[in-house]
Amino acid sequence: MSVKDILGSAEVRTIVGNAETGIVVGQHSRPQTRAFRTKIVQATKSKSAITPEDLVNDIRSLRFSGGSDADGRITVNAAQVPLHADSRFGHAQISGMVHHVMPTWKLFGLISARDRSRAEFSSVPDVNVSSSPPDHGLNAVALRGITKRRRQFELPDGPFLGYPVLWFTSDDGLGLIEQGYSRARKTFKGNKADWYSSSLGLGHWKKGTWLAVLHIPARVIEAVGHYRPAFCDGAGHPWFMVGSCDPSLRSASEWGQTASLWHLRSGFSSFDGVPERVSHQVMKKDFVLSSGKAPLTIQFDVLGRLTADSGPDSARQTLARKIWQDRSH
Repeated sequence: MSVKDILGSAEVRTIVGNAETGIVVGQHSRPQTRAFRTKIVQATKSKSAITPEDLVNDIRSLRFSGGSDADGRITVNAAQVPLHADSRFGHAQISGMVHHVMPTWKLFGLISARDRSRAEFSSVPDVNVSSSPPDHGLNAVALRGITKRRRQFELPDGPFLGYPVLWFTSDDGLGLIEQGYSRARKTFKGNKADWYSSSLGLGHWKKGTWLAVLHIPARVIEAVGHYRPAFCDGAGHPWFMVGSCDPSLRSASEWGQTASLWHLRSGFSSFDGVPERVSHQVMKKDFVLSSGKAPLTIQFDVLGRLTADSGPDSARQTLARKIWQDRSH
């Protein structure tokens, strides 16, 4: 059985059109989704060596195959629109700010030339993106040295935030991260960047990466559109889960749930991180909410440099066992 055969099945159309079911999470209460999972298991055991990650990535590609709109923004295939309706969970109203973590070398690429000409950014060196990983230590230190009230910028013309979607947590989620960091200081071996990476399930960023958190006006995200992430939004990301690790809470919220990698690695029975949702791609024009008004700005804080890989194989294997196997009934 090939990936193409599976993707062309009615079961896939059922799953992709239903945000509360998914391969990674293992919520397979309906007969058709159980049958679909059986096909996946059979495929992964066959000589074709199809993995669950292959399937999720292919379904994700199918989902975001709608082309681009007039602004170049990635659109969703019309057949997958029901995933964005939040019809089963309700639409989450957001206010204040939303928060997104990224490496500082990516952050610097989003700062407009006009903002870079400001005095506070003039001493920030550019990033050598040709090196692997990108050399951004001096850049990050200089960005961190900017006074807090001046750590803001306008998005330039061209770049998008999000590819193909933008992941974010709420003000409440950010508060949970900060409170957790304060409580775990005596037992957690790492800095604030390590804690944020762990709390948000960002196991793909490696030791030595400098991280920053963007603070984006929620009004912008509300205007663009956002939804609870579904299983295929995480693609093959091995530390991704859709809902709570507690089955009784899994379908009760209009928010998704990150996996706390430190809690996974430390053997805690609960490894819920913080609430998260995803929005469509965001561009400069989305920050202009009223004609004639100046665009809203993005604020940022530099969190620090990762001192260790936050997503080791042990955490990935634990997450796979707890979600894929134990909760797939």
